[in-house]
Amino acid sequence: MLEIVNSKLNNFFENNNTITVKEAEKMGIKRHTLSSLCKKGILERIKQGIYQKSDTITDEFLKIQKNNNIIFSNATALYFHNLTDRVPNIITITVPQGYNVSHITKKFGNLKIYYVKKEIFEIGKIETLSKMSNKIYIYDKERTICDIIKNKNKIDIDVFSKALKLFFKNENIKLRNLIKYSKELKIEKKVREYLEVLLWHQKS
Repeated sequence: MLEIVNSKLNNFFENNNTITVKEAEKMGIKRHTLSSLCKKGILERIKQGIYQKSDTITDEFLKIQKNNNIIFSNATALYFHNLTDRVPNIITITVPQGYNVSHITKKFGNLKIYYVKKEIFEIGKIETLSKMSNKIYIYDKERTICDIIKNKNKIDIDVFSKALKLFFKNENIKLRNLIKYSKELKIEKKVREYLEVLLWHQKS
């Protein structure tokens, strides 16, 4: 029986990184069988209802976000928006004030954590795909630009400058959202200063 299950799973994983409970059940593999395979070290549960082979290259972004109230932000969000060419060695996350991150920091040592008020935590939150095609949450471009302006002293100056130039070259930026977010984050004056300077340089 186990050989048949392993054969089905191996065939499935030839074209997929992960398998859901629903996908397994369609192949006749029960939920308890998946749990049993986890105990045997054949599979690894990476999120509720989602499994991968234990020898699969781990999607670190998915594992960090697994069951946690976090959003990838700042330099890490720049990476997903193609506003920087630097692959983040330190992964930046934002959490609401009062959120206990000790269970995350025990597992992952390469984190930079920002705390924000609960009422602004989800402003600009969007869903995107990690480089391994798993769904994760990041801030949209406009919120990310507001964040790096707000946290300028904590971000590499070259990364900061290039991100702003690339952002304002984009014809699809949503200036209304940028100003709206800046007001809610209480940095409207700073954002407008950068906006005026960079747009002026583009026209000149």
